[in-house]
Amino acid sequence: MSARTMTARTDSRPGRVWFVGAGPGSWDLLTIRAAACLRTADLVVHDALVPPWLRDAIAPTAELVPVERETADGDPGEATGRLLVQLAASGRTIVRLKGGDPAVFARLAEEIQPLRDAGIAYELVPGVTAALAAAAAAAAPLTSRATASSLTLVTGHEAGDKPNAVDFRTIASLPGTLAIYMGIEQMDRWSTALLEAGKPAETPVTIVSRCSWPDQRIITSTLARCAVDAAAAGLRPPAIAIVGAAAGSMQRTGPLAGRRVLVTRPAGQGEDLATAIRGSGGEAICVPVVRLDAPDSWQPLDDAIGAAGAYDWIVFSSVNGVRGFVARLRAAGRDARWLGTARIAAIGSATRRELDSVGLACDLVPDEFRSEGLAAAFAILRLCAVGAPLPGTLFLLALGSFVAQGDMDQWQALAVAVGAVILGDQIGYLVGRVDGAASVHAIARRSGRGEAIERAQAFSARWG
Repeated sequence: MSARTMTARTDSRPGRVWFVGAGPGSWDLLTIRAAACLRTADLVVHDALVPPWLRDAIAPTAELVPVERETADGDPGEATGRLLVQLAASGRTIVRLKGGDPAVFARLAEEIQPLRDAGIAYELVPGVTAALAAAAAAAAPLTSRATASSLTLVTGHEAGDKPNAVDFRTIASLPGTLAIYMGIEQMDRWSTALLEAGKPAETPVTIVSRCSWPDQRIITSTLARCAVDAAAAGLRPPAIAIVGAAAGSMQRTGPLAGRRVLVTRPAGQGEDLATAIRGSGGEAICVPVVRLDAPDSWQPLDDAIGAAGAYDWIVFSSVNGVRGFVARLRAAGRDARWLGTARIAAIGSATRRELDSVGLACDLVPDEFRSEGLAAAFAILRLCAVGAPLPGTLFLLALGSFVAQGDMDQWQALAVAVGAVILGDQIGYLVGRVDGAASVHAIARRSGRGEAIERAQAFSARWG
């Protein structure tokens, strides 16, 4: 991901740097505290081990700066530390987002030293490290009262100029489990070293490639054959090898047992669906293909909110529509009282819950959670003459989601049913009257449909 343009900010005090662990890759393994840091950061410095869909959890106003693993400017860790000093000097809050846990094989010491030298404050936010995530994915216990009373974390890819290399002879004698990070490219070297040090050839080895990513793969082998088996399987980094722990068999039950379900909702908005999938025995793979961005201008919506007391109905089609509307309402220093006597409709139960959470009571929710159901609900009101839309009724329709052409046709049908008019097929809100006066403006702009399709196609081509 290319860096967003950095803007200068003058501040006499240096900023603060948060070293945040991103976990193994899946957004639902990101800690609550890490997510909070990402939402409040002014700038996020990230490396390649942080997947693109996890970066979507970052506040849209934050600037992104990628760092390379290798650099011509000396040690890459120290170079990144100097970059952090430069960025923090402007007084901004910086998140250094690192895969796994920032304190485990992540060049943390090298990046921290320049900050210490410059007197810049920093804090660490731990993440789920690869050894723990891989063991959970493979159902492989890392410790056992009977056979494994210790756990040793080892790097399989050491710096070439390191004076004290890993002592595999000592490690081989430990009565416990070894978790070897970044070891897939040099598996033949370290497995041979352990064998020569006396580790039994039949010692079980579990290898987890790209843990928690959509293309995660798990194979089991032995110390004698792991290098051959990993090469034959074509495993890709990042990968971790667990030596001494055999993978278990997790038995899933439920209607989705044995099935993998792709969740494409925006980052941070698919938790409920993923939880339901797992609760039904399935495996949820979260790959957001849509990103929510702010519009070029909030002025049209702000103008509509300024006249909100004149509306008879305000209709919300999604949770995002509620959030965008309420955020601008509060930005203007207003609350629910500003809406006057307007009645509120929601397209479904999730949208209603979001309205409840911000103190807005919902007057209408259709039995069928889509635009046709909402149109039918308004038609019933018209027939029963209970709060029915009458000639001259003013509607505000908040569409906070990406609207495909087929869906827009359904909203057109709803507009006819309630006597309003939608112009165009934009993502936005509708102000409509029975007499035909209407305007559509953007309140939340997502990446275009073409980009979403391209991301989905890229996922399919890569992982099948």
